[in-house]
Amino acid sequence: MINIKDLTTIGYHLTASAIVIYENKVLLLYHEKLKAWAQPGGHVEFGELPQFTCIREVFEETGIKVEHINPTFKLNSQDLQFLIKPLTMQIVESVENQVRVFHLDFVYLCKPVNISPFTIDKAKVKWVEIANLKQYCLAKNVLELINLAIS
Repeated sequence: MINIKDLTTIGYHLTASAIVIYENKVLLLYHEKLKAWAQPGGHVEFGELPQFTCIREVFEETGIKVEHINPTFKLNSQDLQFLIKPLTMQIVESVENQVRVFHLDFVYLCKPVNISPFTIDKAKVKWVEIANLKQYCLAKNVLELINLAIS
């Protein structure tokens, strides 16, 4: 179990990922380092909001354009904007360059804007029937995130 106090001593990176659902299928990537299937996502870049990171990462990793299922409220204000609420947030322990680090991951629920051919090796990205998920070696928490998204 992760000790929240370790976040301040070990350090963390902000990340964002997307559970992308389309016609009872979920978009998954094969993660070489984990040797498991996971949702697309990655590090938040400097000056970027997590809600935009997940959209960028899905496109970079798959070529699929997505949008949030739960968009923001529209405000009639120039100095205030609501951010898109993530489906959930999770803390994931990782090792990067042989250094232990935590990922504070904003997980968003998205849908595809277009269904186009994948831009990477088709063996590493696929639409998986939700009913068939147990046939795949999934990364930690992926099944729980998908169940949360469809509940």
